[in-house]
Amino acid sequence: MKYYLNTKTGRVLEIDPASGANLSENRLFVELSKKQKAFHLKCKEILHTPTLEEWETLEIRPAIVQPPRPTISVDDHRALKLAELDWLSMSTANKLLPDYKRKNSQVSLDLLSADPGAETVYSGTESLSILKEANRVSILCRNEFHRVADLMKAAATIEDVDGAFNSNQYQKFA
Repeated sequence: MKYYLNTKTGRVLEIDPASGANLSENRLFVELSKKQKAFHLKCKEILHTPTLEEWETLEIRPAIVQPPRPTISVDDHRALKLAELDWLSMSTANKLLPDYKRKNSQVSLDLLSADPGAETVYSGTESLSILKEANRVSILCRNEFHRVADLMKAAATIEDVDGAFNSNQYQKFA
């Protein structure tokens, strides 16, 4: 039998070599040494399953090969940050003037144009005022988005992209 330790759970898998299964290429599993097999079999006799902490305490835990850290290119990071900036711009605009107010004011104007005596959520002047404010907020957020996006597109490193992103002024709009 071959014995493999699952480095995430601390459980040991027993595999018959005749089965053809091979976990040596899998980074999650590490084959046990003779000393480690003896410890495992002794634990098995007394119906005890050691935890990862016990493997560490006994200092016979196999060396775990850490998988390489994922890397990201500047272009991929820029694309992620641009998507985050787009979301930030839209959410800031919605925070300053909720979408339901824009819709209700537009519906009110449409109803009033069809029937001047219609009962609406907002009066004609209120609706125009809300739509004018909505336009101002949209322009403000759009301009800030393009200002920061241009800085991010010119950035050469991930740190520069983050610096450009963090230069946004959306928190000052509220």
